[in-house]
Amino acid sequence: LTNALCRHMDVRLTALANKLGWRYTRYADDLSFSLPVDHEGEPKIGSLLGGVKHIVAKEGFEIHPEKTRVMRNAACQQITGLVVNGEGGPRVPRKRRRQIRAALHNLKNGKSLKDGESVSQLIGWIAFIHMTQPELAQSMLAELDQISLDSM
Repeated sequence: LTNALCRHMDVRLTALANKLGWRYTRYADDLSFSLPVDHEGEPKIGSLLGGVKHIVAKEGFEIHPEKTRVMRNAACQQITGLVVNGEGGPRVPRKRRRQIRAALHNLKNGKSLKDGESVSQLIGWIAFIHMTQPELAQSMLAELDQISLDSM
């Protein structure tokens, strides 16, 4: 449904991005603009942001300034909860992967999960990891299954 509602806006934003040397992608209501690695010259961020604001408003939508971020190369760049820069493809942030490993370690050693954590939540996070790092997720699930078997 979102794709149908945003089709015309996507066409306009893609044209703007291309004109300024950027790439445009959208996932649901998250708009992302990125510069290709081989981009040369000024990034024209002001022109991009101004054009985006204008097009989005003309299409009947609203930009939420508190959700707007300009992320530089040296910083950790996250889009829809995934790290998208650095080595490798999109992936769940290291901090979240470490939290899951710690929870699995605690369960394996007979300790309880932290307040607010549940096995169902761990399974959900592992499923999220599976989208980008299936091998890692499968090893985490295997570890969780082993813990479940050992506790029976």
